[in-house]
Amino acid sequence: MRLVRRQPTFGRTYIDDKTNQPVAVEREVSYQSAEDITASVDKDDLVKAYRYGKTLVPFNKVDEEQMSVHNDKCLSILGFAKSSEVRPPHPPTTHTAAGARRR
Repeated sequence: MRLVRRQPTFGRTYIDDKTNQPVAVEREVSYQSAEDITASVDKDDLVKAYRYGKTLVPFNKVDEEQMSVHNDKCLSILGFAKSSEVRPPHPPTTHTAAGARRR
């Protein structure tokens, strides 16, 4: 049996043209205003929005807190009843069904 070692891939390696050395790639993200493309916007000033038809409806943290549903898991007793007043979910049957299989 012969073991084969997998060859390294160079898919994520970037090499500088001048020095032929690996270079780390840094990602830079910037946001621009829709009205004025030259104006940059800070990430803190961005607001989550949902599309409703062709319009965008802003939805900030205050709206999200007001719209959230707070359900606490609990079991509460509403009242008591006599056992004679409670109907069983399925009435008891007197019929017994049996089946036979043909060969």
